Amino acid sequence: MLLLPLPAYAGAIDILKEYNLIVFDDLTTTSEVEGKTIVYGNINGTASNYGIQLPTASGLKMH
Repeated sequence: MLLLPLPAYAGAIDILKEYNLIVFDDLTTTSEVEGKTIVYGNINGTASNYGIQLPTASGLKMH
């Protein structure tokens, strides 16, 4: 069996599988994101929710 190194973009694809929203600048929103979010700038908006479907530390879902 021949093993070849993974392409450099394989790590980026793994990140996209892990997060629901990735923003490389500022984010202005009034929406919700049910999963994980990364924002590399400022978050602006009047009412936003993030990670609302993530399990708590005990494994129970938050409501």
